[in-house]
Amino acid sequence: MKQNEVLGAFFTLHWATQLPGGILAARYGTKLIFGLANFIGCITCMLVPITAYLNFRAMILLRLLQGVVAGAAWPGKKYSVTSPQNIPH
Repeated sequence: MKQNEVLGAFFTLHWATQLPGGILAARYGTKLIFGLANFIGCITCMLVPITAYLNFRAMILLRLLQGVVAGAAWPGKKYSVTSPQNIPH
């Protein structure tokens, strides 16, 4: 049962941050939002073994943070492809 909670924690906030991530990408640029999201995502991935060893609740919070970050990264990537500057004339 705990494995389901850890896996589900990621997607709990992943879907909720896609719209704000797209707005941030449009406002501040795709490179910044996508780059920061990937950097923070990599840091949180390195913390997974430590938090899993220390505390279950900390692991859930870390997975929630990963979901927020990944949710913001996805539309940033999408915005870079569909941006008006990238459409050939």
